[in-house]
This record gives sequence, C-alpha cells and structure tokens, in this order.
Amino acid sequence: MAPLITSRPLWADKEVCVKVVIATTTYYEKMNVRAKLALRMLEEARNLSYEVAVVDGGSCGDFLRACLAYEPWPRIQEQKQKGMGPSRRQAMREAATELLPDDAVLWNEPEKWPMVSQVQTMADKMKRTGAHIIVPTRRSMHSYPSAQRGSEEIGNLCFEKATGRKLDAFVGTRLVRVDALPYFEDYRGEYGDEWDSIFIPLVRAAADGLIILPCDVDYNHPPEQKEEEENDRFFSEKRIRQLHNVVPAVFTEARRLGLMKN
Repeated sequence: MAPLITSRPLWADKEVCVKVVIATTTYYEKMNVRAKLALRMLEEARNLSYEVAVVDGGSCGDFLRACLAYEPWPRIQEQKQKGMGPSRRQAMREAATELLPDDAVLWNEPEKWPMVSQVQTMADKMKRTGAHIIVPTRRSMHSYPSAQRGSEEIGNLCFEKATGRKLDAFVGTRLVRVDALPYFEDYRGEYGDEWDSIFIPLVRAAADGLIILPCDVDYNHPPEQKEEEENDRFFSEKRIRQLHNVVPAVFTEARRLGLMKN
C-alpha cells in the first residue's frame, strides 16, 4: 500500500475541529456487568456529544432495548460477517460514513467507557501534530486485573521490539484519521483475524512512515470489570490467547516489511 503521508498537517493555516465518531462492537447474551458498562459508554458518548457506530453480533433483547434510550445515537447495525476482525472493520466503515478525510474514527472496546472522556485530548493532539493515528498511553495499569496487566505489559514490550515504536499498543483504542482508515479496512485477516485486526494495520502504517503518536490519557479501568475478571480462569486464558495471536503476527509482519533486521 502506498504511504498516505502528507507534506504538512491538513490543518495548516486554518482552524479546523477534528470530528470524531466512535466505532465499537457488541455481543451480550444477557445483561451482565460488561453489557452495563457498554451502556455506560453510550451514555458518556451522548453526554459529550459523540456519535457512536455499533455493530452488534446478536445481543439479547434487553441490551438492544436499553440502547434505544440513547437514540438517535448509537447507530446500531447487525453484524454482517462472523468474526472479530470483520465486525471491527464493519464498525469503522459505519463510523466513517459522511466524515471528511481529516476527521477521525475512534476504535474503542465498548466496556472502556472512561476512554470517551479522553477523546478530546487525543483529537487535540491529532490536530496539533497532523498525526494519522493516535494511540492513547495509560499512565498507570494498576486498575487492571493482574493477568491482563502482565500480558499487556509484555505485549507492549514485544511491539516496541518488533516495530521500534514505543506505544501502548495493547490498550486497544486507536484514533485513526479517515485517510489512514484503509490500513484497517483493507486488512484481510492474514494472521487469524482476531486481535491482529487492529495490530497488523498499525505495523503496516508504521512501515509506510505514517505519523503514529502516543498520547497520555487519564484512564482507569472500570472497577466492576476488574473485580469480575480478576480470578476468572476464562479471562486469564483469554489474555494468553491474545498474546499468542498478536505477538508472533507482529514479529512476522515487522520482519516482512523490513522493520526488523533479524
């Protein structure tokens, strides 16, 4: 893919606000802790006047009916193709509808509602620097379950080793300018199409020289989510599966693209 680099920020010599639309995916079989956190994200987005594009994989009726309280946003679409990668790409495409090239889409997991209050900080840095992608950096990981904290710290070290980019890549959240979205939308799932769907596009954008910057944010993980996951074997195993999916994929792709020499 040809680089999307511009010679100078699109905002040079003019005052422009970066419009941000949030993209996320949902699937809740019942109204559990995580479903309630997702509704909290919709509430936070509404309070801060952010539009949200949601792709839903078949959640229970209670959750979908609760979403109606936030109309006309979120814009909820039925998931068209099974899988983590396809649903995320669909959400990003939905979010980008009617946006301009220098506007942005925020990919965010639905339970991470405290991240919504940090969107303006990220958008301001994008506007100020002309960055194509902003990756938020958590100042602390102490609010996370221990297994997640450990796995994501290891994952971030591996990402830096592979790409030379010191980013909090395992935060998951990405603010992507519309003209850089093809890196995500055109990914074809070569490495399993799970969590890799938001990591490999980042590696490819870095290899093409796009401006990818960190941005410090005040983010604390929801305490009820930490409590639910702290001693749950399923979520601990999920973190290991995530590392097994992402880390080999990132190293392989970085070598393929010449970011790693050995």
